[in-house]
Amino acid sequence: MVLQESGREREIRIPRKTIYEMIKVFQKMESVMSTIEILVDKESMKAIRQSKEDLLKGRYIEGKPENLDKILAREDEL
Repeated sequence: MVLQESGREREIRIPRKTIYEMIKVFQKMESVMSTIEILVDKESMKAIRQSKEDLLKGRYIEGKPENLDKILAREDEL
């Protein structure tokens, strides 16, 4: 990094590689924070446990993304 001063103006130059590394670290921290938020939220963890149980017991519907509207409409009828 380079700090240059000319009169009253200041300029900081940061190498492109450093910026990319900073962005990667920021994205990783964002991911970690999201995970922590889920782990401490009782309702989210309850929903995850229920989803795992549903999957193990075969309580799920298979389908293609393009058929999602039909699948959801059928689910409303149940």
